[in-house]
Order: sequence, then structure tokens, then C-alpha cells
Amino acid sequence: MILYLYDKCDIAGFWEIDLEAAAFKIGISQKETLEAIKGLERAYETNGDYIWIKRFVRFQGNKDLNENNKAHLGIIRLLKAREGFSENVSRVLNGIDLPSPYEGASMGLLSLTSTSKGIGTGKGIEVPNDTNEDFTATDSVIDYLNTKASSSFRHSDASRKNIHARLADGLTVEDCQLIVDFKCSEWLGDTEWEKYLTPETLFRPTKIENNLNAAKRWEAKGRPAKNGNGRGSGGPLAPEYQKIEDRLNMAHDPAVYDAGRRGIKEANDED
Repeated sequence: MILYLYDKCDIAGFWEIDLEAAAFKIGISQKETLEAIKGLERAYETNGDYIWIKRFVRFQGNKDLNENNKAHLGIIRLLKAREGFSENVSRVLNGIDLPSPYEGASMGLLSLTSTSKGIGTGKGIEVPNDTNEDFTATDSVIDYLNTKASSSFRHSDASRKNIHARLADGLTVEDCQLIVDFKCSEWLGDTEWEKYLTPETLFRPTKIENNLNAAKRWEAKGRPAKNGNGRGSGGPLAPEYQKIEDRLNMAHDPAVYDAGRRGIKEANDED
């Protein structure tokens, strides 16, 4: 597990928590992944969305960070962007060596049955557990996405995780539904993008603020059609796409083919 974290974290030692991806790559269950991460709790700090390996920079041989060293600039930038993560981030920026993780214990990352708080912001992360928590609101968002996108996501831990965390952060079910509507208007029907209409992607912590703000702006404009085929979320084709569809229908009707040839030429000239 530690090798996976060292490989997947960024150059400052931060890893965005993704139990599903970690379990898949390592070849174990999410429960086993969770337990493995918990076993490393002395080596990291967490705010619930990210793990920070406290001595990763030192391990990489970059203890004394120097802005005049181009190799250090990226590390410094990432650490400065997350100085609010914990006091130890500032210490690393200032060249203060952190003690060995075995000289004292930090609090755990996750609990299998409840929410625990990590060092730093103390926000924690909740792991879905069907036996002792009510996921009605979370599951209603999954059902809404399935209806809008004609998908079939299950009420699983992987599907629930990001939605449940965003609801815990203060989003409402209506906010989540608005994001689904907006992203369906952008991506549904576009083979390159509709694959991203997933609970994990739509409600990822690094994307949620932008997604919600964009969705609200879209709603304020009257929910215009946006996606590649111009249909929006099930509405009529936009005029420019309707013109193309009319041409295609006409081209397959032998009775109007000759007349249509001239009409298409004129329409092309207008375009």
C-alpha cells in the first residue's frame, strides 16, 4: 500500500483519496484497501479528500526547499497552495524536519463504521455502510442520474461515496439534480463525453464547485441546449441541427430527392 501511495501521490506527497481505483490497481477489495491505509496512519495526515504523506518531500531528497532550484519550484507551489491543510505543511516549506512517524501517532484516516477525523482540517470522510446509515438522499441522486442519463449505477459504496460526501458538505439534493441536468445537457449523446456521466466524476471534490456554479449560470439562462447534437436534456433540436436532420431525412426520401438537391445547395451557400 505504501508503494502505491508513493507512486500515485503528487510531487509534494498529496494523494486524492480514491479507494475504488486503489483497490482495482492493487487487486484487493476496498475493505482491505481501507484497512491497509489505516495501518499507515502514522505516516500521513488527511482532510478527508486528500492524504498527505508528511515526510514524502524529505524521502525524495528535497528537504531544504529553495526557490532558486528549478526542481523545487513545483513542490513549493503545491505546498503553498495547501498551507491550510495543516501546520506541518508550513514547517516543510520552511525547512523544518518533521519527526519520524513512529515517534508519535496521528489519528486515523477512516473508520469502517463511522466518520473519523484526520489531522489537519478535521473534516474526515464517511464510508457508506448499508447496515447503520440512511442513504436515502444519496440514493435518490443516483436514481435521478440513472433516469436522466439512461444509466444503471447501483447503490454501491463506489457510486455513493462522492455524492454522500458532497451532501455532508452542505449541497442539497436539488443542487445535485441541477448538476446532473446541466452535465446531461452538455454530454448526453456525445460519445466522447457521455461516459463521464458517473457519480464519481460529477461529484468529485475537485470539480464540484465549478460544476455547481456552471449549472446555476446555465439555469439562469433558461437551460439552453448545449451538447454535441443540440438536443440539450431531451428538448427539441437546435435550429442549426434541425436543418441538418431535415436534410438527412429528405435525402432518404426518393420522392423529394431531386427537389432536395437544390435546397441543400442553397442551404450550404447560406451557411
